[in-house]
Amino acid sequence: MGLELDGEHHSRLYKLRPDPTDYLSNEPPPSLLSVGGLLAVLWKKADRDGPDKLAEVSLSARRRWHEKAASLRDKVPYKPKTLAKVENALDALNPADLGVGIDEAALGPFDLYVVLQGETLSSIAFRHYENANAWTDIYRANLDKIEDPNLIYVGQELRLPKLKERTIPPAGNT
Repeated sequence: MGLELDGEHHSRLYKLRPDPTDYLSNEPPPSLLSVGGLLAVLWKKADRDGPDKLAEVSLSARRRWHEKAASLRDKVPYKPKTLAKVENALDALNPADLGVGIDEAALGPFDLYVVLQGETLSSIAFRHYENANAWTDIYRANLDKIEDPNLIYVGQELRLPKLKERTIPPAGNT
């Protein structure tokens, strides 16, 4: 029958939250240092030339590249050798477009909101702004917290900007 995913509201699954500033390591755990494990590690390292194009680099890696070392948990600049071929392309990216170094004061007024089970950016936007299309405003205010607007997590704290006007007028008000 296999493993079943516990998707109930009390599941510990909903306590998992990705953290792009967390420590990264490419070193094998000590348990892999057997002869077979060592051979597997050496084979994998030989296969790690890194990406040839910027499109092959994840958004998390792009963000970490531009993040200040003091903001990362290990306090070490993220400049792995595997990204050497795309170093110039990474350096050319605008950190603000990646959500790096967001100045909350520059965002204007906002409320903090904790994501509940089953919510999407659209459903949150509809509940708070009466406009599901205002999800883009929430996404832009949280570029440093959201990698994919279709993937938000239970317990994730989001900024909900206080919009001066609706992004799209309600139907019938033309």
